[in-house]
Amino acid sequence: MLVQFGIALPKSSYRKRTPVMRHWRTKKPDLDNLVKLIKDACSGVVYLDDNQISRIVAEKITCGQDELPYTKVLFRELEDLELPKN
Repeated sequence: MLVQFGIALPKSSYRKRTPVMRHWRTKKPDLDNLVKLIKDACSGVVYLDDNQISRIVAEKITCGQDELPYTKVLFRELEDLELPKN
C-alpha cells in the first residue's frame, strides 16, 4: 500500500510575493494515525481485513500555496518472495 497525504497550508503561511512551495510536514497529525484511518476505511472494501497488508509506504506533506489538500492511495498485490540461496 502506497499512501500520500497532502495537508492544506495554513492561511497564516500564505505569501503574496514568493508563494510557499510544498514541503515535508513534521507537525500533527501523526502519520501512523492517518494510515490507520485509511486502513480502517478500506477494510472490507478493498481487502477482507487489514491483517492482509504486508507492506506500507507512507508520507505526508504540506501542500504548496493554492494547492488543494489530497489523499492518494495505491494498492498493489505483492509478488512471492524468493527463498534465500544457501
